[in-house]
Amino acid sequence: MELCRQFLLRFTKISDLRYISTLYKVELLVPKVAGQLNFPSWLGSAVGLGESCRNHHVTKLKVSEMSVELLDTTRFHGFRVRRQIAGKTYQEYFSLKANGKRLRGAARAEIKEAAETRDAVLANKQAKAKAAAAKTALFDKSGKVRGILFRMKTEKSGTRTPVFQIGIMSSKVDKIVNTTVSINLHGLKGAWQKAVDFYISHKKISKRSQTYKKLLKAQPSKAQLEAMKRKRKRRK
Repeated sequence: MELCRQFLLRFTKISDLRYISTLYKVELLVPKVAGQLNFPSWLGSAVGLGESCRNHHVTKLKVSEMSVELLDTTRFHGFRVRRQIAGKTYQEYFSLKANGKRLRGAARAEIKEAAETRDAVLANKQAKAKAAAAKTALFDKSGKVRGILFRMKTEKSGTRTPVFQIGIMSSKVDKIVNTTVSINLHGLKGAWQKAVDFYISHKKISKRSQTYKKLLKAQPSKAQLEAMKRKRKRRK
């Protein structure tokens, strides 16, 4: 409890601390905890310590890449946290000056820790926003699944066969992955099932989700398959 209170007091003791946020609407401090610490509930939004003060202790979220930058200009000396989340810029400043003097040692380290803690909260929101955006971008305007091509492939023998060709950015291995599933070998329904299963495996989509059911329903029809075959024959 005291540790959390002292963490908040860092911001109230520094008169010229500039903490600028474009998202004060988000309530980050649990109201009950704010009340127990004798701080108004809005302070949670301004300081952004919600999940850090849960259970009355400060915890730091793990992030793979920090977005904390040290600025040193005539107008401002301190850390800036900036991230793009769902098309919006979140930019906040943590001053390293108090009473006209630059903070050093432990005081400077505390402000840096506060900036990194805030960045961790924003990083978590950023990751969730990216995941949500990725799911909504699975289908194009015509309802086709982005990343799964329905096409004729030319084999080494010269024979042209219908396939599902998948090429997507994998959330599992963090790189582009590719595979091809033969429709002649597995049948239209079986090949689509294999293509979708490969797809959701790398997109980390649950088979219990509505998204998975929607992907299965996006299977091309037998009529579309026959039309594609005839189209290729006419080109010969």
